[in-house]
Amino acid sequence: QWFLKAAATTWQVPCIIGFVNSPPVLYTQKNLGFRDFGTPMATILKAPYVGHYARFLADVVEHFEGEGVHFNYISPVNEPQW
Repeated sequence: QWFLKAAATTWQVPCIIGFVNSPPVLYTQKNLGFRDFGTPMATILKAPYVGHYARFLADVVEHFEGEGVHFNYISPVNEPQW
């Protein structure tokens, strides 16, 4: 978080992208923060928790805005290119 804040404020990095390695495990299929090796490429997020996860991400963004860090983009999954 120190580096992120320095990038946003001190070094004035023009574009900050946030991405998530895993939803909170409470919201995942197997209560794990990863997908088993070799399983089909699909989200590990439980469908009923999509709204909760969106709220979680919004809360994180709001927290960092209060710290002076503005995210230009948020990728809700580990691989931002997807």
